[in-house]
Amino acid sequence: MIRPLIKLIISVVLSFSLMSQMSLATSESDYVYQMERIFKDHLTQIQAPGFSVAVIKNGKVILAKGYGKKVINQNQPMDENTILSIGSLTKSFTAMAILQLQEKGALNIDDPVVKYLPWFRSSDKALSDTITLRMMLNNASGLSPRFSILSNNTSRRPDALEKGVRAMSSYEIKRKPGESFEYLNEGWNTLGLIIEKISGLTWEEYIEQNILQPLNMSKSSAERKVIEQWDVAKGHYSGITPVAADLIHIQGSLPAGSGFFSNVIDLSHYLTALVKGGKFNGQTLLNEKSLKDLWKPTVAVTGLSKEMGGDGKPAHYAMGWFVFDIDGERYISHGGEARTSSSQAMIDPIHNSAVVILYNTGNLESYSNESNLYVSHNILRILKDMPLSQFAIPVEADPLLNYFLPAKDNLDHYHGVYLSGSGKRMRIQAGGSEGLQMFLQDTIYPSDLDVDFINDTSFVMRNIAQRIQGHFTYNEDGTVASLVWGGETFSKKQNRDNQKYTSYQSDKEDISFALPPRWNVVWDDTVFNASVSGASDLQLTGQIVSLEFEDWLAQAGLPNDTEEISELRNGYIYQGAIVTDDQAEKKRIFLYCRTQNQKYGFILTVPEGQLTHEIIQTLNPFLDSLDLY
Repeated sequence: MIRPLIKLIISVVLSFSLMSQMSLATSESDYVYQMERIFKDHLTQIQAPGFSVAVIKNGKVILAKGYGKKVINQNQPMDENTILSIGSLTKSFTAMAILQLQEKGALNIDDPVVKYLPWFRSSDKALSDTITLRMMLNNASGLSPRFSILSNNTSRRPDALEKGVRAMSSYEIKRKPGESFEYLNEGWNTLGLIIEKISGLTWEEYIEQNILQPLNMSKSSAERKVIEQWDVAKGHYSGITPVAADLIHIQGSLPAGSGFFSNVIDLSHYLTALVKGGKFNGQTLLNEKSLKDLWKPTVAVTGLSKEMGGDGKPAHYAMGWFVFDIDGERYISHGGEARTSSSQAMIDPIHNSAVVILYNTGNLESYSNESNLYVSHNILRILKDMPLSQFAIPVEADPLLNYFLPAKDNLDHYHGVYLSGSGKRMRIQAGGSEGLQMFLQDTIYPSDLDVDFINDTSFVMRNIAQRIQGHFTYNEDGTVASLVWGGETFSKKQNRDNQKYTSYQSDKEDISFALPPRWNVVWDDTVFNASVSGASDLQLTGQIVSLEFEDWLAQAGLPNDTEEISELRNGYIYQGAIVTDDQAEKKRIFLYCRTQNQKYGFILTVPEGQLTHEIIQTLNPFLDSLDLY
C-alpha cells in the first residue's frame, strides 16, 4: 500500500491533471470519466476485494457501477446490483419512519419514550423517564452502550426486539439526557419498537410498505427470510487479509439500527428522494419541515483530527445523519459497518448531489487504506468543478510503525488461549510477520491480527481494520500471565488437571476438549460421539454443521415453540435449547456456535433426573476446555 505522504503527492498531481481537462461547460460524460479514474485508483489503494458506487448530480443518477471482486480470490465481479449489509446507514431509514409517523399525528418526537413504552427504563428510572424520542434520534439519550449484551441477542423470534429493549433496564445513564452525544445502537432499536407498537406492523414491514415500496427499492430488505432468498454478498471478515464471511444478520439485536441490506441502485433512489426535498416519482416521503428536522445539526461530535486530514473542528449529529462543514461547504453524511461489509453515503444538499459506496469489507484502517470520506468528498467536489481536496488523507505516517524485531527463539511461551472478563477469546500461535499471529473470537465477529512487537513486552495488533497497541504481563517465574489490549485484560488460560480430566483432539485438529475419565470418545474425522460405558442414556455428540441455528434445530425435529437459551462461555457465544423427551424420560441440551472458519453443533443427552449433575460433571468442563480452530 502507498504511504500517506506519497498518496498526498499523487492526489495533488491527479487533482491538477483533472482540472486541466475541465472546461466551464463540463459534460456528464466528462464527469463520469473523471470519477471513473478516482474509483479505479481507489480500488488499488484499499484492502477490500471490491466496492460498488452510485453518484447523483442535480437529482439525477449519472453513475452506478461496481469495481473489483465480489469474493476474494473468485472471479465474480462487484456490480451495481450487488446486495450488501449497509450497517448503520440503516438508522437514517428508522429516522425517516419516525418522522413520517409524526407527520401523521401518530407520535411526537418530543414525547418521552415511556409514553409509548410504559415499561421502558434504565438503572435510573427517574432519569430514563426524561429521555425523549428526539434524544434517541440525536444519539443523546445519556445511556451508555453495551455492545457485548446487544450482540448476544441472536434470536430471530418475533419478540426478540422487545426483549433486547427490555434488557436496557440494567443500563447506566452516565450523562444528562439530551446534552451530549454517545452512539447508541440500542436507542435505535427502541425507536424501531415504538414504530411497531404504533403502526401495528413489524419494523421491517413498516419500512417495506412506507419507504421501500414508494422508492421502488425492490432489492432492499431487513427480513432474514427475504435476504436468504437473494444472492447477497456476504462480505469478508477483517483479518490480516480479507477472509470470506458467512451471512451475518442479527435480527434480534440490531434490526432498526444496523439490520438493512441493499444495493447502490436502490440506495440511489433513496438519496434522490432526499436531495429532491423528500419526493420521488411524484410521491412525498417526507415534507419540507420534516426533512429540515432530519438534517438539523444538534449535538456536537468529535470531528476528523488534523493528523488524519481533517480540520479538528467538531461536527454535529442530526437524526440518523452527521452534519459537517469542509472548506466552507456543508455536507450530510453517515457511514455504516456490519463488520463484514460497510457503507458510506454523503450528500451535498445545496447542489442536490450525493454519492453512496458499499464495500465488501468492514471499515478499513486509515493509515494503510484510502478512506471512503476522501473519495466521497472528492466526488462531490468534481461535480462542482472543484479541484481535489486532501481532506481525510493522514498528514503523517502511522505513528505506531516501528522496526523492532523480537528474538525468534523466545516466542513459544506466548502461545495459548487468552480470555477477557467480557468474554472475548484470543488464541496466539506461530505466524504473522514477526512470528506471532492472534485469532480473536469477539462474539460472532472473528478476526485474525498480526502481532507487531514494539519491544519485548509491548506490541501493536494489526489487520486491515485496526491497529491497537497493547502489552504482555508476566508471572514471577517469567511465564506469561496476561495481555492488555483494547482496554481489556486477557488472562492466559491454564491447562486442566490431567488427573481429573482426559483431553481429546481430532486428527484434523479442528476441535479439542476435555471430559471426565468415565467418558469414552469415538472420532470420525471431526465428528465425535462420547458415551459412558454401561450408561446408554448418557451421550455427548458434536460435529461441524452447515446450517444456521434455527435450521439446525428444525432439522432435529424440535417444535417451533422450543425455549431457546444463549450463553457466553470460554470466549464462545452459544445458542441453544433444552428439550424434554417425556416418552424416553430424557433431556437433551442443544448447543450451537460459530467461529471464523466453521459452525459447530453439540447435543448432550441425559436421564431427566440427572440434568444438573451432568451439567456440573460433564458439560461445564467440556465447554471450559473446548477449542475450535
